[in-house]
Amino acid sequence: MLNIQSQTWANTKAEFGGRFLPAGGHKCVIKNVEQKMSKSGKPMLAIAFDISGGEFDGYYMDLFGRNVEKAQKEGKQAKWPNGGVIYQLIDDEHLGRFKGVIENIEKSNAGFKFAMEEKALIGKFFGGVFREEEYEAQDGSIKTAVRCNAIREVEGIEDIPVPQKKCLTNKPQDNNPMGNVEIPF
Repeated sequence: MLNIQSQTWANTKAEFGGRFLPAGGHKCVIKNVEQKMSKSGKPMLAIAFDISGGEFDGYYMDLFGRNVEKAQKEGKQAKWPNGGVIYQLIDDEHLGRFKGVIENIEKSNAGFKFAMEEKALIGKFFGGVFREEEYEAQDGSIKTAVRCNAIREVEGIEDIPVPQKKCLTNKPQDNNPMGNVEIPF
């Protein structure tokens, strides 16, 4: 017989395999900003964020909490979930896009004016446009993640159309020797 108190059982919310963030528009809050260099040597900002409000409030913080537990067991440092980070190049070639990001953050935060201090962005809101994106997993399989691919203003973000899925163009070859032949049974 299980040793679970009936009061504990009655007050426990049932879970069914976790929450999955849907593609579309979500209000977000910036949790951290770091200036880094891209793999190609260009300056960029790594903007860590979370979902703010609604059914998915705290979505990335919940994932981070699980990462902390796992990292502690393995004796490692926990990382903020990759899906909760957007990377924005800030070199001359990408300055127009960066300015658009900043203007959308300013529009989403009454009275805020960006003064070229990246840490001032922490705690500010923006509207995140999320889409499904395919990626190749370490085992070679194709998986799908939901990632923020644009920063817009918060006003009306939930009403934007869901962006088209980004599919891999060079998918690994199918190892099935039968190809896509239907089996007749």
